[in-house]
Amino acid sequence: ASLRVSLSDLLLELLNYMVYVLHLIMMVFDNNSADNNGGVIYAADDIVIDKINAVFKNNVAGHNGGAIYTAGRSIINTVNAVFDSNSAQSGGAIYFENDGTGSSSTYINYLNGEFKNNTASVLGGAIANKNKYAPITNLLGEFTNNKVESNSMTVSGGAIYNTGVKS
Repeated sequence: ASLRVSLSDLLLELLNYMVYVLHLIMMVFDNNSADNNGGVIYAADDIVIDKINAVFKNNVAGHNGGAIYTAGRSIINTVNAVFDSNSAQSGGAIYFENDGTGSSSTYINYLNGEFKNNTASVLGGAIANKNKYAPITNLLGEFTNNKVESNSMTVSGGAIYNTGVKS
C-alpha cells in the first residue's frame, strides 16, 4: 500500500492549525489583481508577515487594498517598500480592516515606504486604516501624487485615511 498526499492538501490542512509567518524579501509584484481584497497580499486570520522588502506596482483590488489587505488578527512587522500606481476602492496601496473584536492585533509595526501615484475611489489614495483599534506605528515615508478620485461627495484622505490611532 502507498500513501499519496498532495502538497496543496497538506498545506491546507496545516493552515488550519498554525499561525503563518512569511518573509517577502527582494520581491517585485507587478500587474497583479484580485476581484475583492488585496491585489497582491490578503493577510487575514492570524497571518504574521515578518518582513516585506518589495516593490508593488500596477496592482488592483476590486474592493480594498490595491497591494496589501490586512484583517483578523494579522500582523506585518516590517515593511520597506515602494508602492507605485496601485488602485482599489479604498486603500490604493494598503488597507486595514476592523475585525470587529475590539482588539488591536491587526497592524503594521514599522512602515517605511515610497507611495506614489496610488489611487482609490472612496478612501485613502495610499493608505486606508478602518480599524479603530489598530495603530499605524512608526510610519516613515514619502507620499507623492496619491489621490482619491470619485464623483461622490463622500471621499476622504488623498494620501492617508485613518480612523485608527497613530502612535
